Amino acid sequence: MRILARRIFSFEDVFGFHLDFAHVLQQHVQHLKDLFPRLAQGVESTAHVLEEERKKYEKSKENVYRKVEAVVKRGTPVSTEELLMLYKSHGVDPFVLKKRAE
Repeated sequence: MRILARRIFSFEDVFGFHLDFAHVLQQHVQHLKDLFPRLAQGVESTAHVLEEERKKYEKSKENVYRKVEAVVKRGTPVSTEELLMLYKSHGVDPFVLKKRAE
């Protein structure tokens, strides 16, 4: 669920919109209530988990930007090995690094 949530948050950033997940979940439950009546029991906790994931995503994004800034300030080209290390260890998307460097 974390991976899916973070992909959604990333798409929100890229396309400039913000979803109210609690509202989306509630509407979805309303739509499916006849088929799955127990679904309503998890809306509040699921919305809470998604909000916590959003906070973690934002914090992680700040850390990535700090890493990118440090690499850009250095002013030297980034090797493939370093790029892989930044991606695997810190989640730095190569496209974010390239965009910031330009």
